[in-house]
Amino acid sequence: MIFIVLYTFVVVNIISSTGLKIDINREYFYHDKDLFCAQLQCTENIREDTQISALVNMSVYRTSEPEGKILVASISESDSKLQDHKKTGPRVEGKLSKTFSELNIYLSNSSDCNDGIFLCEIHYMNTTGSMDRIGKKSENLPRKSRDTFLMMNLKAKTPDYVKSVDTMADFLKSFEDPDRLKGADMTMSLQMSHSGGDKFNTDKSFGPTDTELSNSYKQISSSSLDDKMLDDKIKNLTLDVNKTLQMMDNKLSSKIELNKYSFAFLNESMQTMLANTQNQTEQLSIRLNEMEKKIEKTITQEHINTTLNLVAGLNKTVQEFKDKYNRCNFQTYLDYCKSFACYTLFQRRVAGDVNFTRNWSDYKNGFGSLAGDYWLGNDWISNLTQNGYNELRFDMKYKGKSYYVVYKYVTVGTEADLYWIKIVFQTGNATDNFYYHNGMAFSTLDRDNDRNSSNCAELYKGGWWYNDCHTVNVNGVWANKVFGEGINWYGITTHDDSLEQVEMKLRRP
Repeated sequence: MIFIVLYTFVVVNIISSTGLKIDINREYFYHDKDLFCAQLQCTENIREDTQISALVNMSVYRTSEPEGKILVASISESDSKLQDHKKTGPRVEGKLSKTFSELNIYLSNSSDCNDGIFLCEIHYMNTTGSMDRIGKKSENLPRKSRDTFLMMNLKAKTPDYVKSVDTMADFLKSFEDPDRLKGADMTMSLQMSHSGGDKFNTDKSFGPTDTELSNSYKQISSSSLDDKMLDDKIKNLTLDVNKTLQMMDNKLSSKIELNKYSFAFLNESMQTMLANTQNQTEQLSIRLNEMEKKIEKTITQEHINTTLNLVAGLNKTVQEFKDKYNRCNFQTYLDYCKSFACYTLFQRRVAGDVNFTRNWSDYKNGFGSLAGDYWLGNDWISNLTQNGYNELRFDMKYKGKSYYVVYKYVTVGTEADLYWIKIVFQTGNATDNFYYHNGMAFSTLDRDNDRNSSNCAELYKGGWWYNDCHTVNVNGVWANKVFGEGINWYGITTHDDSLEQVEMKLRRP
């Protein structure tokens, strides 16, 4: 997922900021009983950055992917809401205020831990009141210690079990080099599972415990051991491991025998259910055939075809009438407006009764109703601006207060030009955030014309003149408070709220 920015950027400048820091510790460690192979921490303290007035959000990207930077996690200013954009692999913790932000990402993917390069990026308001952003990359340092943990998962299913025993044999061979063990801090975790899902506990009746095995390793790791003592410890450890494996193998055999009887019983039950289902299906088929014969006696195919033809003809007549009425009515309105300085309304969001998450064809031709929410159509909007309707006005309401903004010299291109828009700010009591979209082409669910590597229309649920991605999104989802998906005008609303009403209209200056 790609985050919203507030002013025109094509490439983020990687600037080394005094307060922005990114550190990655490529060591194995436990956190909340889960094992991770690296920890990445990104922090920003504006007390160390004199050019920053207030923080808005913080994002972390992985930049070592072939397709470019991939968003891993982000945190925004509203309610300190944490967003984890990757559902598997990392775990994310973080917090953000106006003056301090921190993201902690715990990594479990080996590619991320071994050679992943990450970019920490913040959006902020500088001391002049403008929005800006800076970023800093992590250093590509090698893993500090790749042998800190030795994890061996011996599964009781036959192929994995044999493979795990081979792994144990390779592990024991590694003790032939005494120098490798001196001073080492090694921990072995044996976790056995079988087809029933139960875990084996290595207690006294079953074999040496995890504590006993761990103590054996700690004794081996002492730098004061001589070669003879080291050989004795290796032999004792080998006997302990072999004894544990033999006991596990015996318990596994008994489980397999028990499961044979369970499987036979289950198979018999399934055969009975299958026979009952087949009998019910046959009875249902007989009843359906009887009903079909009764219907054929009452209604012939000729009657059905005649009715369908009448319905199709009626629908065609109604649609032709509606199209003709709308064209005549709207053209009459345009003719009237040539003599008076009236606005032509081409967008309205007042009721939430129309879905604005639509494709290119819908936005080209228009949708909705003049009685409620609607979009006039990009062809009409382009035609209006080509015929002198070059003053654009937004009227908005938010929390009971009215806002407006007016732009002049407005032009919308044709479909061949992807309906690009050009504007110049004139006046209003709202912030000039629509200028961020100046010069942009129109994008929809099925036509990605923005500057972002992803489709902004798909991310933020509307057809619009997206840049990378938006500061204004008045064709978003009605009353939506998900970040960036609502009817946003940043500066009036946040990206986590929606305007209560909005209208867009054009007139001759």
